[in-house]
Amino acid sequence: MKTITKTVDELIKTNESPLPLEVIPNKMGINLCSVESLTWTRQDDDQLVNLTINFLPAPEDNQPCACEMGDDGEIIRCIRHKDK
Repeated sequence: MKTITKTVDELIKTNESPLPLEVIPNKMGINLCSVESLTWTRQDDDQLVNLTINFLPAPEDNQPCACEMGDDGEIIRCIRHKDK
């Protein structure tokens, strides 16, 4: 088995997420700016064994963040609190 962790920025750039990133805000109701990374494990036959969403703690200043979406609904980039 192989375990992989990638930040949201890496997943957006590489498009290697085991779960389409759009599912997190659109189906799960989780602000993608609050997600630091995804960690997943795959078996040797490529079956997904587990998937973990790793969250960022809320910033003390509570400044808003935003994700930029393409015309097809695909996430292009996210501007996070820590990027300021």
